[in-house]
Amino acid sequence: MERAHLDPHIGPSKIMFGSDYGASISYARVGDTTMAVTAVPPTYLPDHFAWNLKQIIDIKMTEDERDLMLGLNAARVFGVDTRAPR
Repeated sequence: MERAHLDPHIGPSKIMFGSDYGASISYARVGDTTMAVTAVPPTYLPDHFAWNLKQIIDIKMTEDERDLMLGLNAARVFGVDTRAPR
């Protein structure tokens, strides 16, 4: 992540925070329903999001750059108006 952040051809304006959380859980189609079939979810999954977020927090960057990576880039790509009243 840090290398991409510092790369002049990529940089913080082209990075979106994301995760493959849930990829270790198997799913199966049963009739008209999709169900998780992993007997016991792997023990590392509950902290997966926090671990990924810590990787971004630990990189030296401005808060504006971090805001881009943690949501503003995704808002731009998906057309979400971040100035809309809450």
